[in-house]
Amino acid sequence: MVKRLFKSALVVSIATGGLITLAAAPSSAATTTLTAGPGSSLNCTIETTTTTPAVAKDPAIKLVPPLKNDFSQSQYSGDADFQSQSVLTSIPNNAYGANGGLQGTSSTKGVAFCSGTIVDGSTSLNVSNVTAAYSLATTTQGHGNGSVDPNTCTAQLENTDTGALFSDTIKYSGLPTGFKLAETFVTGAHVSQYVQGGNDGGQYSGGTITGSFAGGSDSNINDIDTGASGPISEITQPAETGSQIVANNGSYVSLGCQPSFKVKYGKGAEAQNGSDPTLVTATLVAPKGLKAITTVAGSLDLSA
Repeated sequence: MVKRLFKSALVVSIATGGLITLAAAPSSAATTTLTAGPGSSLNCTIETTTTTPAVAKDPAIKLVPPLKNDFSQSQYSGDADFQSQSVLTSIPNNAYGANGGLQGTSSTKGVAFCSGTIVDGSTSLNVSNVTAAYSLATTTQGHGNGSVDPNTCTAQLENTDTGALFSDTIKYSGLPTGFKLAETFVTGAHVSQYVQGGNDGGQYSGGTITGSFAGGSDSNINDIDTGASGPISEITQPAETGSQIVANNGSYVSLGCQPSFKVKYGKGAEAQNGSDPTLVTATLVAPKGLKAITTVAGSLDLSA
């Protein structure tokens, strides 16, 4: 009898009088939906291709429109090779970066693996192996560095607080048999620090929480790929230099953020042998843009 009683008990709490009280799980025919309240907390690891458990594809922050850097003649004011070519110095400035482009229209979805404590009134569950599926999306446009500057790749290097607001919906599964956890809704969350600081990435936090963890706090941290093929390489790639433009030998390839140039030389013998490398035409090529920022590690923490 005692053994069966302990098997049916899902919650063990210490009453003020020092007694241990056991809360039995509902029967298999009934499911109790809990709403995480004061005293509740979940600490979660965002699942990626390298975590345990793992997902087939790393989550990504989608950027629409893609981030692009501008072209400005002022970038080349001290570049002698650039200044020596009139077809280059006559190219007008071009603003490819869209105001509010990143935080204005970015979104991300992912899954996190959680453990912690769920408290709803007199019911308290210590849980593990809980799955939290989150979905972040912009509700109010902002700018890459919190100002009115165009939202370019370069602006992300200056970012501390975007000024944008996000919503987040979190759905839970994997609770003990007989229990469900009500969804969490976050509105007015801020995002900061995309590619600076100790961990390159973005942190979504703050705002107003309703549902589970209402009135509490939240933090969703997404560390991004810093490898050679990751977004950091695209964001930090310098602009094509005057010597690279004039050489016209394919030594510079835009990774996505930077504009590039397409040039042609004259047909004379001097132009062909390089003794008079004067360009006859030069065309500014728009960048393809940074379309997504991949998350390779991260965390999701909630408390009330």
